[in-house]
Amino acid sequence: LVAVFYIIQGALDSFTATGFGKAIIQKKEIAQEYVDTAFVTHLVRGMLLAAIVLLSAPFLVRMLGVPEAQYVVQAMAFSILLQGARNPGALFFLRQLTFYKQFIWHASGALVRFVTTVVLLYIMEHEWAIVYGVLAYEFAMLFLSYVLIDIRPAFRWDRKVFHELFNYGKWVLLASIVAFIERQGNQIGTVRLLGEASLGVLFLGLRIANMPKLVTDQLKNTLFPVFSRLQDSLEDTKKLLQHSLGALALFMFPVVGCAFVFAEPFTRLFLKASWDQVGEILGLLILGRAFQSLSIGIALLNAKGMPQFAFFNRLIQGVIIIFSIYPLAKWFGLCGIAILYAVSGMASFVFSFTMVIYLFHFELAMLRVLLAPIVATITTSFIFSHLVQSVFVIDSIPLFCGTGMAFFVVYFVLIFSWNIVNGKRDWSLSIPLMLKMVKEAIGKH
Repeated sequence: LVAVFYIIQGALDSFTATGFGKAIIQKKEIAQEYVDTAFVTHLVRGMLLAAIVLLSAPFLVRMLGVPEAQYVVQAMAFSILLQGARNPGALFFLRQLTFYKQFIWHASGALVRFVTTVVLLYIMEHEWAIVYGVLAYEFAMLFLSYVLIDIRPAFRWDRKVFHELFNYGKWVLLASIVAFIERQGNQIGTVRLLGEASLGVLFLGLRIANMPKLVTDQLKNTLFPVFSRLQDSLEDTKKLLQHSLGALALFMFPVVGCAFVFAEPFTRLFLKASWDQVGEILGLLILGRAFQSLSIGIALLNAKGMPQFAFFNRLIQGVIIIFSIYPLAKWFGLCGIAILYAVSGMASFVFSFTMVIYLFHFELAMLRVLLAPIVATITTSFIFSHLVQSVFVIDSIPLFCGTGMAFFVVYFVLIFSWNIVNGKRDWSLSIPLMLKMVKEAIGKH
């Protein structure tokens, strides 16, 4: 029943995203009127959306075929209001790169939700425990947004500032709308062409494929405010972009190789027999997610005040889906949908770096940091694919884990050998060096 609310909230958020948070973070100087205007805008938006959900809940739940969810949806509507009342000053955690406060803020909220939900589930044993847990989380996030930072918003709205923020935020809104339509269109197309069972397999495959992104997304979220701080230093921006690309590739490409090599034993050992199709599409899904993770050029473009390219990036992916989903699904079935995700991710990467290289006059040679991870992944995948298919069968979880660890050991030995052969030129394939550059950027700017 709680999921019904999240479906409704997801649609409302996508079609009403202000983008003011990104607009404020990327600015060189942030005056108080920006915080005040963002606060009033978000508060009014939260009040309107909460009222819409509260009043339309009886109709929406009947339309979705779950009338019993009405009171749950109406209660959860207050979480939207609480979100809107948060202190926009909390954006300064990212803008000032004080990530420990950002961690305390989110971790504390998550802990409150977890404890509240678990305790109430033990006492009440029904879905209202989850509702109260979410509301407790929003109360905690609201309270801490005022406690952890000294900046206080005033109830003051500046028309000029609003238009300045909206000129940036409108592209975030358009990108959000296109992303929502893209996701829903892909799901509807999969159901119509292949059936509900295939959609279930696709959902599970995507949940697994998204796991590596939990790590890489943290880095991407960090890069946006760092790039914003480096707006006046193109050379430092270029170095950080190249080292970040190398670090992400160093992590993501072997994950892709593992997915292609070990997908079949993974599904056989960890999933039910009815989910065996997941193994057929997992490699392609993770390949698509890997290239999405490498599309850090979008973070740089956003930081430079060019959010329209994030919209164009989403639009290109949407066009690819619209014109390709039918033939690919008809010709290749569920694998065709997985191919679509892979092509979409590659298109995002190609577009983002084409724009970065063209607009900032960077050399194409900066992409050479991808060469070593690609070659090492292909070589390691070839070796282990032969072993798995011809030498031994992975028939136990310990053997699966051991073989997977061996895959990464061989991969990093090849990477280390590459660095030794090429000398210091390719120490760009170093995650510690990339983190050091982020720290230096914080200190210098």
